[in-house]
Parts: sequence; structure tokens; C-alpha cells
Amino acid sequence: MQPHPYQVEMRESAAPSTQTPEGLQQLSPELLRKILSWDGAVALRMTSKTLRKAVEETSVDVAVNSRRGVVFSRGGLLDALDSLGAVFCVRHLGLHACRLGDNEASLATELAAALRLNTTLVSLDLAWNSLGDDGGQLIAEALRVNTTLRSLDLGYNAIGAQVMRVFAEAVCVNATLTSLDLSNNNLREEGGRHLAEALRINTTLVSLKLDYNELEDEGGRAIADALRCNTTLSSLGLRVNQLGEQTAQAMSELMRYNTTLTSLKLDGNDPQAFRNALSDNTTLQFFTF
Repeated sequence: MQPHPYQVEMRESAAPSTQTPEGLQQLSPELLRKILSWDGAVALRMTSKTLRKAVEETSVDVAVNSRRGVVFSRGGLLDALDSLGAVFCVRHLGLHACRLGDNEASLATELAAALRLNTTLVSLDLAWNSLGDDGGQLIAEALRVNTTLRSLDLGYNAIGAQVMRVFAEAVCVNATLTSLDLSNNNLREEGGRHLAEALRINTTLVSLKLDYNELEDEGGRAIADALRCNTTLSSLGLRVNQLGEQTAQAMSELMRYNTTLTSLKLDGNDPQAFRNALSDNTTLQFFTF
């Protein structure tokens, strides 16, 4: 039996207890890496049964990256998350490019169900998973009730403008999320408007990436106008969104009111328009166009 070709990275993080559980001396990160890389979710279930006492007070970070077509079986993802949450107190989970949305019965359903109940995860990477509108909506709905997640990466998932309405509603009520990456989806102008309305209300987001989404000036201007009354967002990515004079002028007006936005990435838009509009700004510390 050959191990599945997962690339698994595990890093020790702060343990809830200063005492070392009995038997933990033999449970090195290297051993855990070998266990998790052998038959994916099955190994996780075995781990929850045989190593619970040894690691129940230990926190670790887990990243799984499937680049050879390996995917979780139906039921395996929820089992894996349950095991990780109960046994390892996982705080950082990477499921980058694991094809979670490619299944006939999308595993995003299981992931969303886990997010509704999980109380340990603080960061989750779901980029490059083909979640689409259905999967994206499930994750957005889970965000309405999740109370621990702080960072979420949903880049490259073909999530469309209509689902952004659900994300906007979630961002309005979620009180813990500080970083959201929606780059390389299909937001377009309508999606930009929905997120703009959420930014008028949200008071926790610090970083927002919307690169490569064809927002155009209508979407870009809506976001700039909304940030006039936002006092928490400090980093905004709007690269390659077909933004021009209208968005540039709105950004110029924004900088007269907003004093918290310090990083703004506008590469791949109209460089001259933004150079002229933002040449006199005094608050941006990192600015690319």
C-alpha cells in the first residue's frame, strides 16, 4: 500500500496546557506528518482512536495540498475535520487545490457543516477548489454562525456575483473575520456593489483582496464610496479589475475621509488615472498601480 500523494505541513503551535501529556515525547511533528500522509482521512480516524490521550492537550497546524488528483472521499472530509478539531485542536487548516467542488455531491456541504460547529479554526485556505456558486453560498451561510474563523481564502473558486449578496449578509453579522480573499472569482460589478454595502456596516475586516474580478468602474467606485464610513479596513487589493477614471476619482475623494486604509494595490488598471488622483495622498503607506 502506497501513501497518498498529499503534501502535508504540520507546525507546532501554542498548546492550551503547559503540561506535556504522557506519551507526547514520542509523538513528534515528523511522526504526525507520516501518519496524516498515509491514506488521508482513514489515518485521521485511526489517529483519533489511538492517540487521543497523547495529544488531547496539543495544538498543531495542518495544511493539505493535493496536486495529483487525489480528493477526499464522501464522508471523509467531515470525519477528518471532526478528528482534527477534537484531537489536535487545529487552528490553521489548508485545503488548497483539493478539488472539493469537483464531486457530484460536493464536499463543500460537509465542510460548511463542520464550519458551523467548529470552535478551534482561526484560518482556512480553500483556494483553487472549484467550489462554484453552490459551494460558495454554503461557506457564506456558515460564516453567519461561525464565531472563531479570522482568515478565509476563497480565491480561484468561480464564485459569482449573485452569491456575493449572501457573502455580504454574512460579513455584516460575522464579528470575528479579519481577512477575506475573494481574488480570481466572478464578482463583476454586481458583486462589487454587494460587498460595498457590507463594508459600510462591517467593523472587523482588516484585509480584503478582490483582485482579478472584473469589477470595472461601477464596482470599484461603489467600494471606494463605502469605505468613507469604514474605520477598520487597512489593506485592499483591487488589481486587474478594469478600473479607470471614475474609480480613481472616488479613491481620491475617499482619502480625504478615510484614515485607516494604508495599503492599496491597483496594479493592472489605469496607471495614469490613479497616479494623478492619488499623488497628494498622505495616509497610504503601501501603494501600487
